[in-house]
Amino acid sequence: MASFILVDYTNPVLWEFGIISQNIVNGSGYHYFTPHGFPVPSAFIPPAYPLLQALLRLLFPGETVWLIVLQVIQVAVSACIPTALFFLGRLLFSDTVGRIAALIAVVYPTFIYMPVEFHPVSLYVCIGLLYIIACIRAQRKNLPSDYGTAGFLGGVFMLFRSEALLIHAIITLILTGFRPDRKKIQNSALFLLTSLIVVFPWTLRNYLVFGELIPITSTTGYNFWIGNHENASGTPRVLSGPHRGETEEYPHHIGTKLETFPVDNRWEIRHDSLYLSHALRFLSTHPGEWAVLLARKSFFFWILDLSHPKALHPAYFLPWLLMLPLVVNGVYVSRVMIPQLSIILVPIGVSFLVSIVFFVLPRYRMIIEPYLFLFAAQALATYAAHRDR
Repeated sequence: MASFILVDYTNPVLWEFGIISQNIVNGSGYHYFTPHGFPVPSAFIPPAYPLLQALLRLLFPGETVWLIVLQVIQVAVSACIPTALFFLGRLLFSDTVGRIAALIAVVYPTFIYMPVEFHPVSLYVCIGLLYIIACIRAQRKNLPSDYGTAGFLGGVFMLFRSEALLIHAIITLILTGFRPDRKKIQNSALFLLTSLIVVFPWTLRNYLVFGELIPITSTTGYNFWIGNHENASGTPRVLSGPHRGETEEYPHHIGTKLETFPVDNRWEIRHDSLYLSHALRFLSTHPGEWAVLLARKSFFFWILDLSHPKALHPAYFLPWLLMLPLVVNGVYVSRVMIPQLSIILVPIGVSFLVSIVFFVLPRYRMIIEPYLFLFAAQALATYAAHRDR
């Protein structure tokens, strides 16, 4: 109910997802940039959410109805997160830990707010949880059906979040093991093949359009530049001065170079390569500044993002600062379980690594917060058990 009260249907912020979905509905295809007024093909973001928006726009014409339907979907999916978290907690720890983690997810302010925005975060947080649960079941039962289900969910996850590709690759290695028997190899192959079948149509489309292998997105270089250049703050926003909190603008010299690019199917690829070259030049000539950026991004990720207005809202940072000591304590008391927890450590590690290598946004920690809730719940459950002795 809170999500419907907080949402703004009159002036919704749809970001790049809305631009691409509108272009699809208008018949100009999956494109984002329009250099010199001409649309060029895009793989700027993963396709699942823009395609979902486009479908709803077609099924529910008008300015508002499709947005309401989309939010109903997001709220319904978000409502599944505490239940999924309970089952994950029960799988890894105990019923008590699962219940506490689910309760945290129910009352945690950012999770209440999460489906308000027209953004896929609520969808891929839930899909990611279901994927991790399926992977743990596959690891324990070693049944082809579990591996197939996990692989399918992994493919869907990748179509929402490009870094899920790295998560999936690492988990594939974990599920295969160091000395796999024949059945384990067959099941792991099924796990990988099922996920590839899901993403294959999109990857094939990218190959046919751009003439090179682009598994999910074409923005690695651009995203790398955002967090790694001479004036980078570690986030997409300005950290200080009169424009603090505003989105950083393109440098003039890059914009001038972009103007010279031919407008064809490979324009976005050249765009990405240009930004990558500038970022790599910065790394090679300013290693000390880059080290400072890594430290700053680590602070922004784990403590507080000082550049983003929403991250500075008390409803965002106060619950987290209260939660963080419990998470640390929960990790400590769970240290003997690390081998059994390896699968949930993968998304935590990958999300952190991707954030400090590229850039930080408040929602990037939200992706892994359900797993951190489990450690906080473990700390509370351990404290309660000691108190009752």
